[in-house]
Amino acid sequence: MLCQNLQSLKERAGCFSCLSKLLASPPDAKILEDVEALGLIKPGYGVETLQVEFTRLFSVPGPDQILPYQSVYTDLIRLEPSGPGDLECGLSFAGGEFQGYLGGPCVSELKRWYAEAKFEPQNHTPAAPDHISIELAFLAHVCLLWVHAVEAKEMLDAKAWETLYEEFLLRFFGQWVPVFGKKLANNATSPFYVKVGRYLLDSISTE
Repeated sequence: MLCQNLQSLKERAGCFSCLSKLLASPPDAKILEDVEALGLIKPGYGVETLQVEFTRLFSVPGPDQILPYQSVYTDLIRLEPSGPGDLECGLSFAGGEFQGYLGGPCVSELKRWYAEAKFEPQNHTPAAPDHISIELAFLAHVCLLWVHAVEAKEMLDAKAWETLYEEFLLRFFGQWVPVFGKKLANNATSPFYVKVGRYLLDSISTE
């Protein structure tokens, strides 16, 4: 049973790592080979077609664009109300809480989590700590440390990595990726990215 669990954990780490690269930048032939080798998705599409789809979904402003940053989904900006005398235009502003902006509080929290786990994103990932690809790479990193602890029979460390993994899903990844995955599945025109979105949804619901 332990061997089966370890193998499952290794496969999970490989899937997270592969998805991280797939969502970091337009795919190339190598990452599509990795996707197929892991049994995630059988591409069946030309590289150029998927590169165009990636750009349309994640890079070009438009009705189908999906922002791959956690802060857009989970963080709120709070603005105080102001009266006619506070604004030069003479209008009042009710204030309130607003969602959908980049660089919110989750970014500094994620940086702290990454530092404590000695996680440094590789060159293939974008710079923002709350980008989907970096959170996926972090989960892969934690899974591998969990595996190494079990293999070394350091069970207290293994339990600590397991707890960190579960808390990260609860406090970060699981808070927004279900919405992101659903948007991806709905907005994609290629079956490939529809399946990527559904895979993300399945990974949350089954963890």
